[in-house]
Amino acid sequence: MRVIHIETLGVLLTNVSAAANASPRRLATGASVPPMNRNTNELTEDEHALLDHIHRAGEPVEANSFFAGMNTETGRRATERQVKLYEAYVSLWQRDLIESAIPADGLHADRMVPTKAGVAALRAAGGVPQG
Repeated sequence: MRVIHIETLGVLLTNVSAAANASPRRLATGASVPPMNRNTNELTEDEHALLDHIHRAGEPVEANSFFAGMNTETGRRATERQVKLYEAYVSLWQRDLIESAIPADGLHADRMVPTKAGVAALRAAGGVPQG
């Protein structure tokens, strides 16, 4: 299996996705990638579930490790659902709600943790107790 760095994944999904209207985020490579979930502070259902999984892990974790449990589809729908989950993953990263604590190394994908903004977004959505 080939592991792709989150920045590369963001570029790939942005090229496939038809979503682009907000100010672009600058990548370490100097390229810019527009956020997929724009003009909103709310989390989609997938973003919320994925951010919650990452937060509850309590340590840096490969976000895609939760995809199997989040994808109950089969056949072509499973592939389409997988793309949607990757879009949610990239959107969380582009919106600075998660960050790479341990970069991809060829064997493992980026291992992510929620940012303070990510925890605040979960808290605002009722997913994290105060304190």
